[in-house]
Order: sequence, then structure tokens, then C-alpha cells
Amino acid sequence: MSDKTVSAEMVRRVLAGASLCVPVLVVIISWWVWRDSLPAELASHWSGAGPELVKADETSGSLGG
Repeated sequence: MSDKTVSAEMVRRVLAGASLCVPVLVVIISWWVWRDSLPAELASHWSGAGPELVKADETSGSLGG
């Protein structure tokens, strides 16, 4: 292998690794920027009357609510 081939492969590997990190970084940065604007209650289900709200720190563990 020539140095040019090794260098091109290294660049491809670095770009592939970076592309895997980008979505995670976008989620983390988005949360950090929006954290003060996010509601304390999250809609878990929608009905004809509107969303059924659940506290952000509650975990049900069952699908039925």
C-alpha cells in the first residue's frame, strides 16, 4: 500500500466515526439549548379532548397507563 492509500483510508475512517457522533451531539446540544423551554409535563397520549399529561419524572412501566 502506498502512503496515499493509507492516508485516504484514514480520512474515510475518521469521517465515518465523526458521522456516527453527529446525531448524538445534535441531541445533546438541542436539549442543552432548549432545557429551560421544555415543559415539566409531557403528553403521553392524545385523545379527542387533548393530550393526557404525565409528569416528566414519572415512569409507568405498563402500556395501559
